[in-house]
Amino acid sequence: MELTGGKHVMLSYNHKSKEIVSKVYDILVEAGIPTWMDTKGRMGDHPNRSMAQVVDDAAVVCCFLTQEYQQSEVCEEELTYASAKKKRIIPCMYMMTVNIDTEDGLVNGACGKLIMIDYGKLQKTNETVPCRIWIKFNEEKTGRKARVNFQNVMRNRNIDLSLTPIEPVTRQINTKSTNFKVERKQFPLVPCEAITIYKSQGGTYEKVVVNLKEGMTRSELYVGSSRATTANGLYLIRDFAPPKPPESNDAVAMMFKTMRSERMIKFSLEFPEESQGERFYVMFHNVQSLNKHFLDIKSDKAFLFASMISLVETWTKPDDSLEIEGFKIVQRRDCNHIRKPFGQITYLKK
Repeated sequence: MELTGGKHVMLSYNHKSKEIVSKVYDILVEAGIPTWMDTKGRMGDHPNRSMAQVVDDAAVVCCFLTQEYQQSEVCEEELTYASAKKKRIIPCMYMMTVNIDTEDGLVNGACGKLIMIDYGKLQKTNETVPCRIWIKFNEEKTGRKARVNFQNVMRNRNIDLSLTPIEPVTRQINTKSTNFKVERKQFPLVPCEAITIYKSQGGTYEKVVVNLKEGMTRSELYVGSSRATTANGLYLIRDFAPPKPPESNDAVAMMFKTMRSERMIKFSLEFPEESQGERFYVMFHNVQSLNKHFLDIKSDKAFLFASMISLVETWTKPDDSLEIEGFKIVQRRDCNHIRKPFGQITYLKK
């Protein structure tokens, strides 16, 4: 496999992570991806090459962020040099596993990159443990409220303002005994460099790699492939073997057959601007930021010919000007301080 922008993938890690990094190395090599790893540390495998040369030749630098990595001068030097050379640096991807704040988008399934870890000491044992992690979520709106709450801390420590702080959560485990209770405290995330097809349901991504396997069903292939927003963003690896066609008694196939022969649906869509006679038309739309799409709505004939326009998830604030010529606002709900997936506005034709 040829790489663009370099000769290999460089694995940057602290020697204490060698075991798991070696497994990643083996997987990449088996897949035919040129990969570089210093197994002995301090370039022991490559006495005639400098760290700078290895970074210069890298198409991608994959760093394994641990406490030891952050505290290592050698690792910091590698990462700083790679950043200065504008190399593509790949941090680990993580996914939220619980709903922390649904309004803020911190929900089960939200994905982002682990950028930084804060450490603290336990009072009883004086043990150093992770106390906060900083995630750069794929969606900018995810964690916006949490970032505002930590704004002063982030500015004082010169932390990238696009990062979102995530702290451990405590969950109580139900037991049959009434004499004691069990609590578990942990970060509500799991690594998600890869997820199952079933977990991906409902999500969409700019780039999707589907790992084809023998025996993959039609529904699995459909769900996995349709997660990509464009065909250019879909990558299929391994040999493609078309799944078996559905059986004649398949419930879905039989339903489609019935709909084609006995339950024909008559196309009866009618646009307000094409209507004949007097009718009351209501246009309803989940606009997901009215300010962002305001000009679209003001120039859309389907909206302008409607008798009533109702929009939700407007993300608006009270001081936003949202007048539409020929309509009056009869009802409006706005966000208070932070724009979020909230808000509703109703227009009535004058």
